[in-house]
Order: sequence, then structure tokens, then C-alpha cells
Amino acid sequence: MLNSKRLHIAAIGLLAAPFLSACNLPRDPMSVKKPTVIEFASRMGSMENDLKGKCDATEVIPFDMIDSPDVTSQFQLNCYGFKYFGQPRLAEFLFVNDALAVTVINVEPNEIPALEAAFIDTFGPPTHSKDTVLAFADTYAGVRNDPTQAVYFAEFAAPYLIDALEIRPDRE
Repeated sequence: MLNSKRLHIAAIGLLAAPFLSACNLPRDPMSVKKPTVIEFASRMGSMENDLKGKCDATEVIPFDMIDSPDVTSQFQLNCYGFKYFGQPRLAEFLFVNDALAVTVINVEPNEIPALEAAFIDTFGPPTHSKDTVLAFADTYAGVRNDPTQAVYFAEFAAPYLIDALEIRPDRE
């Protein structure tokens, strides 16, 4: 009788799984997959709306990192208290010409070995292993250890970021 009950419970779980995932229930808090709220190329106003309830506080600040005649605006949307890798964090959403291009999520320095291991477990071997960065160009993600951050970037930002990465020395 016990095995029959276990089988019945397992069957219910298999049938319910697609419906529960469609409800957008919380995912594994230690997952390093790109958080679902990050939609690259979204406009800042849309992202601010999507982040409601996911941040303790937000602020928008201008930044001037890209020097190009094609760039007309650069803003950073800071989200304090963003849940990632088991803790509330500062997440920085970087917009170029009002399109989300890069998201960095700050972590503690002592978390880098575990974060790098989680990225490798999730995304496979890094495409680039540089002095301060592990990059996973095929999945538009990376881990920086100076400053200590998880990084997710849009496909349209990848060429610029990977080019900048290429000039760094390799890890030993």
C-alpha cells in the first residue's frame, strides 16, 4: 500500500509540474541562471515596473562609460535587495539608448569560488578565463572577481564586452 501511495504522489507531481512552473513560483534561490525579470533590450520604464516588489529601493543614475556618437543616453537602474544566489543584493541594470544592455549583481568576495563553480555547473566550461573574469559568451553571462559580480549581458552588447575581455591576461 505504501508503494502505491508513493507512486500516486509521484504521478501527481509529474502532472502538476508544468502548471506550477507556469505560475512563475520562486525558483531555486541558489540558481545562477539569468533571473527571469531580466529582459534585454527592455526600456527602463518597463524594467522599473517589472522590478516592483523585487527591490527594497531603486534609484536611477546617469553613467558615461561608452564613448560613441551612436550612444545618446546611458543610465543605471540600481535595485537594492534583489534576491540572487541566496541573498539580497545590489543589482545594477545598465541601459544604453533606453535599452537594457547589461545587468551586474554584486556578491561578496568570499562567494566567488562557489559562484564560479555554480556558473560552470550551469553553463559548462567558460569560453574565456581571464585574470579577473570567467566569461560564458555562448550564454551571455560571466563572473567577475574584481569587483565581485555576476554579469548577464544582451547579445547586442556581447561583441563590445568580449573585445574588452580579450585584452586581459589569461588566468594562470
